[in-house]
Amino acid sequence: MPPILRSITNKFYFKIKEHHGRLPVGRQVSPWVNSSYIIRQRRMAKERTTPVRAWESMATKPIKKIVKVQVTAGKATPAPPLGPVLGGAGVNIGQFISQFNEATKEFMGQTLPVEITVFQDSTFEFKLKKPLASALLLKAAKIEKGSGQPNRQKVGKISRTVLEELAKEKMEDLNATTLAGAANILAGTARSMGIEIV
Repeated sequence: MPPILRSITNKFYFKIKEHHGRLPVGRQVSPWVNSSYIIRQRRMAKERTTPVRAWESMATKPIKKIVKVQVTAGKATPAPPLGPVLGGAGVNIGQFISQFNEATKEFMGQTLPVEITVFQDSTFEFKLKKPLASALLLKAAKIEKGSGQPNRQKVGKISRTVLEELAKEKMEDLNATTLAGAANILAGTARSMGIEIV
């Protein structure tokens, strides 16, 4: 602060606390300097904006369509059914495939449910969900497919402990509020596939 402003008059000097790191604590300024400074800082604070993350700004855009599909992780292609569905929604198919395959490399080969939000300006964002319950159960039981006659022919077994671990992993996608409820849902799916819970 220029010396001339600090020496306007001792009669009206008073102390103000540090404000936005601009003035050291205890700095003496005149009422005129103080009020002008505060008003200016308040105006700057109103004009100051916080950078918005890309996905936060997208969330405020008008939504055109929400598409729910099942896609093979790491192996998405423009072929049906994915290509026509996204093309009809105005999505850049190549861009989606590139982003999706990159994001799902660790789940390579698994079928993942995907929720794609398409905005009016044709931009999009997608949310990956956990692999299908049937896929998780097949992998846990170390079998390739379920039984065609689950009541008569059993094709695999998993322990109750493994079932609960799968329930924890899948719970956010299930219509359940407790771990026990999620485990019961998976147990029902396992029985319909010919997988025993032991």
